[in-house]
Formats: sequence, C-alpha cells, structure tokens
Amino acid sequence: MMNGVESMRGNFCFNQLVQPIPQNHSIVDTEFYIHKNGLLFHADGYAHPEDSVLGNPLYLLDINGDKNIFGQPYRKLFSYPGTSEPVPYKDRPQILRSIDPSLDQFDSNPWPFQYEQIIPISNFIGYISGQTVFEKVGKGLLGDNSEILRDLDSLQQCLDIDIESIPLSLTGALAFGNISGYHDLDLVFCGSLSQNRNIADKIQQLVISEPNRRLHDGGKGWLVRWFNKNGKIDGAIMCCFFRYGNNKDAPLKKFEVEILEPDVQIEASVSDDTHAVYTPTILGLHDVRAISIQGHSDNLQLPDNTKLIIYHTASRGEFRAGDRVWAHGAYAYVHTPETEYPALLIIEREAVRNLTPPWSNYYSCDKF
Repeated sequence: MMNGVESMRGNFCFNQLVQPIPQNHSIVDTEFYIHKNGLLFHADGYAHPEDSVLGNPLYLLDINGDKNIFGQPYRKLFSYPGTSEPVPYKDRPQILRSIDPSLDQFDSNPWPFQYEQIIPISNFIGYISGQTVFEKVGKGLLGDNSEILRDLDSLQQCLDIDIESIPLSLTGALAFGNISGYHDLDLVFCGSLSQNRNIADKIQQLVISEPNRRLHDGGKGWLVRWFNKNGKIDGAIMCCFFRYGNNKDAPLKKFEVEILEPDVQIEASVSDDTHAVYTPTILGLHDVRAISIQGHSDNLQLPDNTKLIIYHTASRGEFRAGDRVWAHGAYAYVHTPETEYPALLIIEREAVRNLTPPWSNYYSCDKF
C-alpha cells in the first residue's frame, strides 16, 4: 500500500488538491482525509475528538479496484462489487478487521460512534478541501470542466437558484479531481440554515411533483438525490449534501451520552426539522411512544422534548415536520455544554423509517 501512496505524489490532481493538515485544523463534515496506508477517510459530522478525525474509510487501494483515484486503483469499501448497493452496517466490522483489526472499533467506541472510526490526525498525510476543489474546477484548473458546468447549470434551472449566492463544496469522486464521466455529482451546500433549508425544500418539491426525477437506491427513495434531467439516460444523479455555513449552528460538536435503555423502538411525530438535512440528522419529536423495549411490546409515553439523532448519511433530508416516524435504537440522555435532553440514538440505516413517506413504494422492502 505504501508504494501506492508514494506513487500518488506524482499525480497532477493529488498535487493540486491534497493539502497538509495545519495545526488547530477545523474538521468539517464531508471532507476527505488520506491515511498513510492509502485509505481514504470521509469525515462525518462535527464531533471530532481533539487531534482526531471521526469518520469512515470509504475507498481502499486494491490492484483489482474499478476506481482510478490519483492514478491508483481503488474500490469502494462498503458497496457490493459491481453495484452501488451498500453492505449492511452489521457486516462492516468484519470487512474492517480483514484490512486492519484496529479499524473495527464497534466495541470500543461509545454511542453513537460504533460504526465510525476515530483516527489520530497524525495518521493522515493530508486532506482535501471540497471548497478548494469546487473553486479549481470552476476555473478549469483540473481539466475539461464542461460536463460539470452543464450539470450545475441544469441544477440552477431545475431549482431556480443562483449557485453563486451560496458557498459550495464537492465530495465523492469529484473531490479527487475525477470531473468527467462521474456517476453522481456530489455537491455540498454550505450556506446558512435558511439558505440550506430553502434549497432542500426546492429539491423535495421537484421530486414530488416530477416523478421521473426520483432516484431509488439502497432500498429506498431519496429527497436529496435526484436526476437533474428527465430520465436516467440523459440525467446525472445530483447527490446533495448540506453543511453548516457557520459551525456554531451545529448542535452536536461536543456531547456525551448516558444510555438508559439500549433497545427501544418508538413511534413519534416530527415537530422540529431544523437539522433534518445534516449529518447527524437531528429531529425534534412529540407524541413519542415506546412501542417496544428490549423486544417486549409496550406503549410508554416518552417526554415531548425527546430528540431523534441519526448518525449516518442515508436518512438526511428524509423527514419534515408533521411526518410520523418509526425508529429503533438506544434511548439515552444527551449532555452538551449548553443543554441536556432525552434522545433515541440511531446508527443503522435500516433502523428508521418515515411512516408517512412522500410517495408510495418509497421503501422497496417496506414492512409497515
């Protein structure tokens, strides 16, 4: 693997995009960090321990890999070969152990970080600023940018927005300089709470009103991933992420949890969706009922200040105020420097469902 890492240093895009990690570096959601063994880590959320990155390894150096990243063969770590279908969370620790036993931190990390990895910054040789990538792409410094400019123009027309009015970043394959022939255009909106909400609302309105723009992937529909033209043949997939333009708006930068009950299923209504499009997804709830505790049926009323905290990216943008939700996770008390409250913590994508989805068959294997 070290040979692969060293070979990257001669790659044009590597030299354009990979930056040394400065002291007191502010780690933000959706950016990539390059491990000294070649693994490409994706930073998740905002609760990064001091001098460490909290995230997931998404790409692995593999001589048989089907991804060309910085001139080296890579493969996606948590997708089944030849598909975009995700490997279930419960099977991921075994995959990580096969690469490096220290990457399986399921039993050592606290809730809700069991499926995350906490890696010292000193283990990384550099990071990629998605905003820097976006700026260089726009200036044509990474090669022919005509494809991405067409898709961005289409996005502006579809959503009736001016992308110059909001900070933007790139993640996914485009963060590595692969700006043509991409499967998804992974675009990160880094605006204010109101700017990001306005864009998320426009995307939701678009996919609800125009069914041929809807994407179904990973066993579910999406409200933040969509076809930017009519149909799968002509349209690129717009895979939209949202990041706090002001990190002070992120509610969970420092927090601790006290697990009260590790196995609880609830049904509830969403009362506050301010942070519904971010990672982690945080929802205010009301009319919260525990319908199962430790596998036993129940009907226990829970406090109306209970929140739902979803620590993965698959449910971002999926819930709005007024929706009814089912979730299965750990019931806990969350302590932050500013406040404390009860919450249900979710770490698996199969453990949360919108019981009032925006269209029928939103979930391909819907049990409800």
